[in-house]
Amino acid sequence: MDIRFSSVILAGGESKRLGRYKPTVKLLDKPLLLYVIDALLPISREVIIVLKNSMQRVFLADFIEKLNSPKIRFTYDVSGINGILAGVKAGLQASKESAVFLTGCDLPLMNSKVVELIMSNLIKLNVNAVVPMWNNGFIEPLYAGYMVSPTLRAVDEAINFGEKSFRDLLKRLNVNYLSAEQLVDVAGCQTFLNINSQEDLHLAERLLLTSSSMSCDDTDYISIS
Repeated sequence: MDIRFSSVILAGGESKRLGRYKPTVKLLDKPLLLYVIDALLPISREVIIVLKNSMQRVFLADFIEKLNSPKIRFTYDVSGINGILAGVKAGLQASKESAVFLTGCDLPLMNSKVVELIMSNLIKLNVNAVVPMWNNGFIEPLYAGYMVSPTLRAVDEAINFGEKSFRDLLKRLNVNYLSAEQLVDVAGCQTFLNINSQEDLHLAERLLLTSSSMSCDDTDYISIS
C-alpha cells in the first residue's frame, strides 16, 4: 500500500526540567530533533516542524539547513490559542496531505516501521485517528496518525469549549487504538521513550549504545490490527 502522509513535529514547547530548548538538546552529540527527522523524512511526503516563534527557528537553522531537504518546512503555533492545540492546529493546516503523523521532538528511538504501521492502519481502517494505547489505559497521542479534516474540526470544537487536552480531542474522533506493547515488540526497542529529564537522556544513551536499540529500525514489518 502506498501511504501518502505528512509528518508534523511539535517543537515549540519549553523544557523546564532540562533547562534548555529541547529540540537542540544533544544525545550522543546529536540534537534530539534530528533523531525524529531521520526516522520520518524517508517515509513522509513532507516533514512540518511547528514552532512557537521565529527565534526558535534561528536556534534550529544551522543543523536543519545542513540536511538540505526540500521536504522540511516550518510553521508556527496558531495565535490566540493556549496550549498544545495551537501547535496541533498549525501543523494540520500546513499539511499538503490528507493524513498526518503527529509527534513531538523528543523521541530519539522513533521507529519508521512503527510509524508506517500506524499510518497504514489509519488508511486501511477508514478511521479518524490511530493512537497507541498501553494496557493500563495510557495513550500516546503524540506518536499517532490523524486524518486532517476531521481532526481540524475536532480541534476547533475542543477550543470552542475551552478544552485543551488530547483526551478532549480524541473523544470527538473515531479512534482505533493499537497495543503500545505490541508496537514496542515491532520496534525491538523502547520506541515511545520521550526525553523530559537528564535521567531520560542517560537512559536513552544507554539504549542507543546497545546492539538491540541500534538495530531498532531494522525489525521486520509485522501487521497489527
